[in-house]
Amino acid sequence: MIRGYGNSGFGHSFEEAVTEAPPGMADIAGYHRVLRYDLGGLNCAVRFEVDAVHGIPEAENSSQKTDAPPGNPVDQLTQSLENVAVGSSNRRHSYPGARSVQVIVRGTAPPQTQAAEIKSIRRNGKPLSTILPQLWFGRTPYLVRGYHDNGNFTLIRSENVEENLKDWEVKDQNQMALRGVVSLLGQLREVVRGSETKSCVAFCVGEKPLKLQVFSTAQKKMPLPEQVIERFWKTD
Repeated sequence: MIRGYGNSGFGHSFEEAVTEAPPGMADIAGYHRVLRYDLGGLNCAVRFEVDAVHGIPEAENSSQKTDAPPGNPVDQLTQSLENVAVGSSNRRHSYPGARSVQVIVRGTAPPQTQAAEIKSIRRNGKPLSTILPQLWFGRTPYLVRGYHDNGNFTLIRSENVEENLKDWEVKDQNQMALRGVVSLLGQLREVVRGSETKSCVAFCVGEKPLKLQVFSTAQKKMPLPEQVIERFWKTD
């Protein structure tokens, strides 16, 4: 029997029950990754949360080992972020105490091929088709599903869904939806480029039909430091 947290369901409790933190990582609240890949011609950096590693991490013998070869764009992007200054990109802080981001190396960096998503599902709950889009954007190959009745888990299923993701991607309706996402992202990029501050906020109006309203911010606020954007997206 697993107890839930108020109205939030049993997801967090189930994750804690079926996972074990690596040595030195017990106090970590969450694990996030950033993948860089081409999406319909757009050079995207996609951030997402990884719930667990499926199986024994292949990189457990090296606390700094990654699944990417040295010198590739992922490593370079990580190294660039390690030394960026905190604060506005158009001015440097001179007051005492100003410092750069401190990177604490801890744990391992298992390959993306071992990333797993964990879901707690009520009996006759979410079908696999409703979960696949999240896994597709995060390139997550493993799915762990725990089926329960009010917190009483009776079945845990762990499976590799790579073939399911391939089938999902090629379906006509999903291709149409993905092209729509690419088109929307492209339009948003052009709106931001045309704004005075080159910084915008998008707000989705919940009433149907859904509307996305975009507002220019009063001050320039970049998603990444300018030197990082200049290095990795300067040709876009």
